[in-house]
Amino acid sequence: MGLYAEFNTDDFGYPVELGYGITADYSAGCHAFVDTFVSEARGMVPVRTGNLMASITGVDGGNGGMLYTDCEYAQYVEYGTWRNPAQPYFESALDSALSVASELWDRELQSGLDHVMTEANHEADEINHEYRQEGDDIRREMYQIALEIFEEMM
Repeated sequence: MGLYAEFNTDDFGYPVELGYGITADYSAGCHAFVDTFVSEARGMVPVRTGNLMASITGVDGGNGGMLYTDCEYAQYVEYGTWRNPAQPYFESALDSALSVASELWDRELQSGLDHVMTEANHEADEINHEYRQEGDDIRREMYQIALEIFEEMM
C-alpha cells in the first residue's frame, strides 16, 4: 500500500504567474522540500529491517513534486493498528519540509513581486509622461488660439 503525497506550490498559495509576463521559479524550494522530507522521514521512522526507511523517496520537478514510500506496511507504522501504536514519521517530515520550503518560496515570491512592482512603476511613469505630454500639447494649442484671438482684437 505505502504512503504518497503530491505537492505543487499553487496548493500552498504560491502563484507562478505574477503579472507583466513575470513568473516565479520555486524549483529551489521544491528541491529543498523533497530533500528535507526524505532526510527527516528517514531519521524519524522506526527501523527494524531498514526496508521502510530505504523506501522513503521523493521526486521534485519544476514547481512541485511527489513524496512516497511503497513499503506495504508504511501506513501501519504511521497511523498504528489495534495492536501497535502509531509511530508517525511521514506527516511530521512533511511539516518540517514545508517549513523549510516555505522560506525559500517566500523569498522567490517576494523577489518576483518586487520585479512586478518595478515594471508597474515603469509603466505608470510612461503613462504619466504621455498624459503630461498631451497636456503640454493642449496648453500650446490653447495659447496659440488665445494669441490668434488677441491679435484679431488688436
